[in-house]
Amino acid sequence: MVVLKIAFKYVKTFMRSFILIPMLVGLPIFQIFIMRRVSNTIAEQTTAVPSSGAVDLILLSNPQNVSFASLIAASTLVQFLLITGTVAASQFISEREENTLMRVLAAPVGKWSVILGNLLGQCLVILLVAVAIMLISGVFFGIEWGNSYFNLLVVTLLILFVSTSLGFVLSGIFKKANLATGVMTFIILIMTFLSGGFTLDESFDKASYFTINKWAFTAYNELQAGKSLGDIRENLMVMALLGTALLVSAILLYRRENIYE
Repeated sequence: MVVLKIAFKYVKTFMRSFILIPMLVGLPIFQIFIMRRVSNTIAEQTTAVPSSGAVDLILLSNPQNVSFASLIAASTLVQFLLITGTVAASQFISEREENTLMRVLAAPVGKWSVILGNLLGQCLVILLVAVAIMLISGVFFGIEWGNSYFNLLVVTLLILFVSTSLGFVLSGIFKKANLATGVMTFIILIMTFLSGGFTLDESFDKASYFTINKWAFTAYNELQAGKSLGDIRENLMVMALLGTALLVSAILLYRRENIYE
């Protein structure tokens, strides 16, 4: 019961923010909107010139006949789900610094109750952000997310697992929320760049396989093309292993003094 109380308090605190919600939902939607406009403009300009290099680029980036905007939307979604995990973890660090949870609950609370409650709250926040981005981009911008909600849920839950575990590690390493957010946001942007998430090219093809983004957004891309979970089992296995490794690392990091000091 205490775990659920902490989790819902976490979500309520997050949802009250006038900065976080517009940033974590509004920014990716705006990015998707811009890329959709760019892809439509390129398509219109190249319709009369079928031999142009731009057409070749679009074809190479879109082998499964999925719109360029939809492919970029998948990369953007993954990027912001990872950032959401980072921001959620930094919020936990802030509450730990201020000892807010202990004051609100007004009763002795076990270390792992606090941890589990915050992890559950982080999962719910990341899931809400994912659903919001998918719904808004699909309804207003025609972004394709595949033909199976179940497959989409499986991939999203695995990314949620990785993002939450990454945030768990983050909150065990850093003691200052601002430093944690800045460092990890920078790393996520670098991973997005190396994975080809900004341009969908393969300039860093080998390096991209060492990023979380590559395995996550290519899984979405395959679902957008109508593939099944069996077709992306390698992606699913890698994400499951990454999430497990991060979770184990976080548990090892979390000694008692890291929680309330």
